[in-house]
Amino acid sequence: TSQADELSKYFDLIWVPNSAYCASYSSMGYDPCYWFDQRSAFGNESTLRTMIETFKKKGTGFIEDIVINHKKGAASKTDFPEEKWNGNTISWSLADFCSNDDGGYSVSQGYKFSGAYDSGDDFSGYPDIDHTSANVQKNVKLYFDYLLNDLGYVGFRLDMVKGYSPQYTKLYNQAANPKFSVGEYWDGSYEAV
Repeated sequence: TSQADELSKYFDLIWVPNSAYCASYSSMGYDPCYWFDQRSAFGNESTLRTMIETFKKKGTGFIEDIVINHKKGAASKTDFPEEKWNGNTISWSLADFCSNDDGGYSVSQGYKFSGAYDSGDDFSGYPDIDHTSANVQKNVKLYFDYLLNDLGYVGFRLDMVKGYSPQYTKLYNQAANPKFSVGEYWDGSYEAV
């Protein structure tokens, strides 16, 4: 916020890390647990809103780093918290996560993920979200709506877009209509990127 006068002279949009609570204050945001609880290693919801509003008054918007490829549980691998926003309840079941997550290792260890097979590259760090699920699509659309129309972000930097089919990025962007959206497509192949 103290840099608003200087930075707004040079930038229309500024990227910031994921601002949602990851069940740890030391996380950089790539192990998301909560989506609507805005406490992070960088501050709380009040300071976030102040930052966004301060820059907005100077004509600069913020792009939120969003992680929707995977999700971690709060206390265990499958303890996905229920959240409420704007009269909506966001909940998760094991059917909302890819049944072949981490090559099937989680299922072999007794975690009963029962969603469809992953529509993109596997990420073995946390359970992969099954974007074919109607419940997941509803949750993501609500999350994007919250980020843009409640918190005041103007765009997205979508993490790990290789982890799910591009049709879902299109679906979510069309529903949310952000000012700017870019996907992180991490790959060693120039042609693939």
